[in-house]
Amino acid sequence: MILILSFILVLACPPLVAGQFSNVTGCIHPRWGFNSLNQNPCLVAAYLESACGQSTMVSSIDEGFHYLPPNATEANACRCNTVLYSMISACAVCQGRLFGTWTEWKKNCATIYEGVFPMLNTLSHDTVIPAWAFQNISQNDNFDARTVDAPLSTSSTSLPSTTSKMTMPPSPTKAKNSSNVGAIVGGVVGGVVSLLVILLVLLWQFMKYRRSRVENREQTDLAGESQILTPPVLLQMREYGNRSPTMSLTPNKGYTGAAEVTD
Repeated sequence: MILILSFILVLACPPLVAGQFSNVTGCIHPRWGFNSLNQNPCLVAAYLESACGQSTMVSSIDEGFHYLPPNATEANACRCNTVLYSMISACAVCQGRLFGTWTEWKKNCATIYEGVFPMLNTLSHDTVIPAWAFQNISQNDNFDARTVDAPLSTSSTSLPSTTSKMTMPPSPTKAKNSSNVGAIVGGVVGGVVSLLVILLVLLWQFMKYRRSRVENREQTDLAGESQILTPPVLLQMREYGNRSPTMSLTPNKGYTGAAEVTD
């Protein structure tokens, strides 16, 4: 039932137009990493990811977690660049959280872009990219939070530099994805698990019912057998007068083994 309801909710929701969202409303340091439009790094990161035509939700993360790098399916030009890596790292720092290295972030990207954002032509005009997001990442393999000092914006007109890289399988890490796909998958998986639990409970009840019927049938059979009694052999004797009859065990002629009653 839960699985069916999950599918109904998914089907009932209309497809989203490419958009950008973030539930991070502020930073531990006021206006740290904000652009000239007073947008925090998490919202700007959502704008960058949605430039490839997919709606993106950059959610807040808990202490001890960091944002997952794009997997082989999610890896595209909007995610496989140092600008988005810098913005998503700044989003983590904004919340007082951790961030991974550039090498870890780009590990599933077939093509990477360093120092530029390759999708400026499709980026929404409702946001601007801070200048510090174009910093050189490859030198230290890490985002440098010290470069985040002023809410200046910039744009890049240079051609993107590309580097080919073999696709590698993602390694397990303690992290939280920046998209809402995980929540949908978790709901479906939870529905499947709940359905399996319900089926196991029903199976257990059915087996218990069958076992109870078998035990009742066996008890009924035993009770029927105990009621079958062997009738006793009665020796009827007639009484003559006041004398008790005596029984002779001497067999009569022609009747071997028969008992004779005499007065």
